[in-house]
Formats: sequence, structure tokens, C-alpha cells
Amino acid sequence: MFVNKLNQTYSQLLQAFRQMVDEYGTIDSWTSDAAERKALLFERLPQFIKISPCDRGKCLGKSYTLKGETNTSSNFAYDMDSYNMQNGAVLAFKTRYADLSGECTQNMAMNQSFNTDHSEQVFWGTYMQACGAFFVDLNGSAGPNIHNLDTFRFQIVKDGIVPAGGPKEVIWTNTFSQCLGTESRGHFPGFCTAWVIENKNMDYLHCKNLSWTGSRSCR
Repeated sequence: MFVNKLNQTYSQLLQAFRQMVDEYGTIDSWTSDAAERKALLFERLPQFIKISPCDRGKCLGKSYTLKGETNTSSNFAYDMDSYNMQNGAVLAFKTRYADLSGECTQNMAMNQSFNTDHSEQVFWGTYMQACGAFFVDLNGSAGPNIHNLDTFRFQIVKDGIVPAGGPKEVIWTNTFSQCLGTESRGHFPGFCTAWVIENKNMDYLHCKNLSWTGSRSCR
């Protein structure tokens, strides 16, 4: 269920971001001020996809875990501006930091340098120099509110969005190792997004021997 819902949500958001950029220009051209950029995003994006602001206490869960761990993820639910989508998913943007305050020089064309055996040309790339990031909770407060199960991360680049955790990612906090739970230097949720969209599975929940250059499934 979550695999199909994530792919559907990504498709709708990608189309909306592209239409918004076609209409208003790339995000980096709007303004250099992060707060103004964020305000413009939520003024313009609803023209291309139906989203509505909501009370974060109602739209998001009270706490989020990583693959069933008991620790919460940085008070995730209480540090997010949230927006409902028509398909029941919720967009979540950090209120105070790491939303649209990046360099915003990264674009989708920079991520077109390789093709996979599993799909047509894709746009995975590094988070470095992106505009910012957001999470998608596929079913809002209904749960299970577990990162990489019903909650996933996307990067915003100047002309669209990029699923997090792709094979070309070089920043260690954003790599696929965070998805597998094999990186022990911190707690950085949401980086299974590219894997689910590309491979149409969540096998990382069951095994650790997956990789972008090796096994794509453990079943």
C-alpha cells in the first residue's frame, strides 16, 4: 500500500513543481531570502496542486520513530508546518530551519547522468546545493508514523524535487546507509525515498544486504 501511495504522491508533486517553475521561473530566481522563498512557495504551489494548511497537532502524529525504535526524531511533529494533500498525504516543512535556506543552485539536469535497469532516466542526485527539503507523511496522523515506512523525505532543487537517498548521494547524512540503518553516526530519517520509487519495494525493512550497485531485493 505505502509503495504505491509514495509513487502516486511523488508523481503529483513532481508535476506540480514543474508547472510552478514553468509559470514563475526557477526557485532560485524568486528571491535570495529563505523566508520569502518559503512564503512564495506556498503562495504559488497551491495553484498547481490542491493543498491546504493544517494544524500540525492534528495532521501529524505526536511522535515519529525510525523502523520501530522507541526514540522520537527531534520532535518531528512539533517542528513542522504541514499541508494536506487530496490523496490523504501530508507535506511537512521544518518551521525554523532546513526548509528553503539552501544554496539553491542544484537542478534536475545535474542529476540526469545515469540510467538504471529498472526505469527510464531518473533524476537522483546529491542534496548538496539544493534549495531545501520536506517530508511526506503518506497517511498523516493515522500512523504508524515510522520514518521510511509511511514518512519519506524529498529534496527541493531549483526546478523540481528529488527523492532522498539516491545512489549518487555523497553527503553521509543523506545516503542510503541511513535507510538501511548501517550508519552509526547519527539519526537521520527519511532516506529510503529514492529506493522505494525506483525499486518498488521496502525490502530494506527485512534485510541489510541491499545496495544501488548490487542486490535490489532480498526476497
